[in-house]
Amino acid sequence: MDSQMTPFFTVITPSMMRESLVACCESVDYQTFDGGIQHIVQCDSPDLNLELINRIKHPNREVYCCGVHHKNYGNSCRHNAWEMATGKWLVMLDDDNTLASPQTLKQIAKAVKNEPDFAVFPILRHGHIFFNDPPGLCMSDTGNIVVKREIGRWPDGPEYTMDGIWIDALKAKYQYQAFPDALPIIIMEHSSEGK
Repeated sequence: MDSQMTPFFTVITPSMMRESLVACCESVDYQTFDGGIQHIVQCDSPDLNLELINRIKHPNREVYCCGVHHKNYGNSCRHNAWEMATGKWLVMLDDDNTLASPQTLKQIAKAVKNEPDFAVFPILRHGHIFFNDPPGLCMSDTGNIVVKREIGRWPDGPEYTMDGIWIDALKAKYQYQAFPDALPIIIMEHSSEGK
């Protein structure tokens, strides 16, 4: 990406510095979207795995240690990354997930042309398509949601222990558009196994 170009997407990845981060990052690197991508990886530990970091190096990727503020490190990492994001649209991609295809971000960009505040897409979890409209508590995952950066920031604190709490707060304040017939945007194969 040209250093003068404002990215259309910022992909935010909280990470426990596990091996699955490599496939996660490669799924971002292989995107065919040419509108600019910033990828922020927020690690949960100051003990960075330099070998792993060297394997995920890319000109569009930034790696930081978020400093865990509470037991749900993912919230702190997302919060910190949101503050650093420069893309118009934010995609949440955990380190044990991958973007579904090289055309995923191109598909999202086309879908959000009507400018909703956030958009809801299907994901593929353990071989099954997962979609909820309306999204919400215990029904959704951040992988389902693509958000405009300008609408606020990811909450930080121990009261936000589930993605659905944040998604419910978004629904209460903002307009969203659902894309139930779109191809899944995220593949979640290891998310509940901690691999």
